[in-house]
Amino acid sequence: MTPPPADPDLEEDPMALTEEQLTSAMVTRVNGLLLKLNDPQVLNLALPGLSGAVTPTGAALANTTALNTLLTTFALPKRVQVTLRTPVAVPTLELSHTTRDYGQPLTATAGNAPANSVYRWGDGSPDSPATGPAEHTYTSSGPYTIQLRAADGTVLVSVPVTITTPVVGITWQEAIVITDATPSKVITGAYQNTGDPTKAAIKVDTAQPVIIEDYQTRSTGLGITSRKPGNRITVRRGIATGLNPNVKGRAQDRAIDIQYAKAFLVEHITARGTTGLYVNRTSGMTDADSKVIRCIRGIDINGQYSDGNGGYLTGEQDFFRAQLVQLNNLSGVSPLLEWLHYSGTARQSHIEDVINLHACVGKSASERIRVRNVLIDGAFAWKPEASYTGGGVMFGDGGGQHQESDLVIVVQASNYGLAAADGNYLRHKNFLVLGSGRLADGTLLDKETDAGIYARDYDPSTPRDAATVEFVDGVVGWGNPSATNANARWDASVKAALGVMIRVTFDPAGAISEARMQQGRDLFAQRVLAAGVTIGHAA
Repeated sequence: MTPPPADPDLEEDPMALTEEQLTSAMVTRVNGLLLKLNDPQVLNLALPGLSGAVTPTGAALANTTALNTLLTTFALPKRVQVTLRTPVAVPTLELSHTTRDYGQPLTATAGNAPANSVYRWGDGSPDSPATGPAEHTYTSSGPYTIQLRAADGTVLVSVPVTITTPVVGITWQEAIVITDATPSKVITGAYQNTGDPTKAAIKVDTAQPVIIEDYQTRSTGLGITSRKPGNRITVRRGIATGLNPNVKGRAQDRAIDIQYAKAFLVEHITARGTTGLYVNRTSGMTDADSKVIRCIRGIDINGQYSDGNGGYLTGEQDFFRAQLVQLNNLSGVSPLLEWLHYSGTARQSHIEDVINLHACVGKSASERIRVRNVLIDGAFAWKPEASYTGGGVMFGDGGGQHQESDLVIVVQASNYGLAAADGNYLRHKNFLVLGSGRLADGTLLDKETDAGIYARDYDPSTPRDAATVEFVDGVVGWGNPSATNANARWDASVKAALGVMIRVTFDPAGAISEARMQQGRDLFAQRVLAAGVTIGHAA
């Protein structure tokens, strides 16, 4: 076997190889030569004009001398320095749950832990030896950090965990999946997902009719999800609680997520935290099929991104655009949304549009998507003074058409009250839109404020028929105070080329008081009482 001629362009490329690499059939370039170790006993040299296998003296390629001896056999022009080193085993730490009630055990499992390593639980309790999985039970709620520590106290790995207060009288079951094979398609009880935020507490994976009722969910991911094309789902009398996913850059997920449905009925739901209710597209839906969302109570919808350590990121753009109800890409059908009540607390929530009908086209101008009997009481960015694009009810987003709101009351939203952003055949009627533009502590809301009601054409490629974009029979008092003008207002922005106002009146000039906003809340309470409805659900 004749060695190839010397290659003058060959450059030295010393590499450090681990013992593991020398016995794991890996491909490595050394001195520009492709060395492929197919077997610990055989080294194949892929060189120009040379093929075949050579077994070096001593069988295994175990050290630098053996390799140089092999290369000398073929009179190669260079010597190669290969340094054998012990592979570094990186310690790991996995938890059975990232959210857990106190009083319930969780398990920590270490990988590649050095001798005499320990688990430190972060609650002042004694360390546990990391010789294998270890179980621990917390006795109080709060964010904790579990550490894997070396014998000298060095922190090798740390993982956050959120310990919550258990709800008395509730027995939580682990997450479930409902399939064609599930014996009963009527689901009740309390279900939780306190681990993987990519999973749901209740997943519906069948197109057969499913009823979920008298239930609770709490989840780092979705509460309920149903995405099977043609699914038919009823969700009623439930409470959904969103949990911090404890993954940096990830927000709480939807309380209810329905996609490609043939029929849906969602009623008497209370959503705390979460990122609200989401309905995306339909599959085979007809006029006769149910398409109703009613009696929904939303509290502090929160699109903030988790910091991965039990809290939330604090950048002004660290959020997911969450809503109480988002309809998306529904076409040729006209759902009904009614009796919705949302309350947002400044600095404890982050919601964009409370209700958004994105790219939704109702059946016709006479059979519109309807939103009626709504109270929006506080819609803020998590940092209420920051730039913010959200507010009350958004129509026309994404070119939507055939949409109508009736009897909507907005009290205090950072940016706007009622909007028509694009599209045609949009109508807001019988509304009351009030806002002071500041919090009780004096904080001015939204450094890029907008009007109480507005008509815009954010996509000029879609011609606007201004006569079909209507604000009818409403009252507006929308404060827009500044550091130099406490009484400034911006009630409406409806240009003649973009929409019409019909019998819309405005509060007298001056600041909008808390007492005036309370009148809006009281009016909604009177309507609820008169109609005899119950909004949300109490366990």
